[in-house]
Amino acid sequence: MKAESDYSIDYNAFFKVCTQEVNLGLLAVNELSEIWICSYSKQSLLSPSILSITLEDFTFLWDETYERVVVAYGTSSHNSQSPKRIREKSRIAYYYRNFISRYQINTATDTGHFIAHSFGGGLDMNLFPQKRDVNRGYSPEGIAYRKMESSVLDNPGSFLFSRPLYYDETWQPFYIEYGVQHPGKTPYIRVFTNT
Repeated sequence: MKAESDYSIDYNAFFKVCTQEVNLGLLAVNELSEIWICSYSKQSLLSPSILSITLEDFTFLWDETYERVVVAYGTSSHNSQSPKRIREKSRIAYYYRNFISRYQINTATDTGHFIAHSFGGGLDMNLFPQKRDVNRGYSPEGIAYRKMESSVLDNPGSFLFSRPLYYDETWQPFYIEYGVQHPGKTPYIRVFTNT
């Protein structure tokens, strides 16, 4: 199996060339989107056809060729108690009940969200097969993942991104590169295994 370093990005080197304080949100709209697409193209056998789709507060770069997410990014919001979010709880329950059998995913896998539902992430293209012990915080790596998600909840207006790293033609990533920047703070980026 390939290592995550095969397609990961050296963000520290990238940030060093920035002449002003790093703002991941602005970089994502400009330079980072191009870097993410270039890195993703190296993961694909066929030429990708990338669309930019914005759903509420989050943008998804979507590859039409393989029908999968290249990266999801945006600014967190605290609207988990809105009528729309409450209505979606029943839809999420349906997805959870049927996800494994529908996509023939093994039982060590959950329905993961690139952008957590609790801070503005939706369904549909936001869902992916995620390693259960990471998604639920059962392993040391999962505890770190959940801690990053909790920090976003505790800091409204945080910028975050979730970037899957693929090594085959499926839509199940081998790794998830997850980045968070709280307002006025230094970005924190970590890679999590997903196999």
